[in-house]
Amino acid sequence: MSKLQGALGLMSGTSLDGIDVAFLKTDGEEAIERGPSRSYPYSLAQSASLHDAIKQSITLERRDTLPQSLRAIESELT
Repeated sequence: MSKLQGALGLMSGTSLDGIDVAFLKTDGEEAIERGPSRSYPYSLAQSASLHDAIKQSITLERRDTLPQSLRAIESELT
């Protein structure tokens, strides 16, 4: 078995309810040790901004042409 390394996972699913965070240790092949995890719910304002961003993004053809409103919510979340 290889040496275990730590990994931090972040996810925001399609439900738009928040961000899930989990820490684990793995050798990348077989071994896995689950660590602490937590969910951070979006505020009502963040959730509304995300829903608006989805509506705005439907017509986008290229990522490098994001309107400022989409850039703002992307920056806020990351």
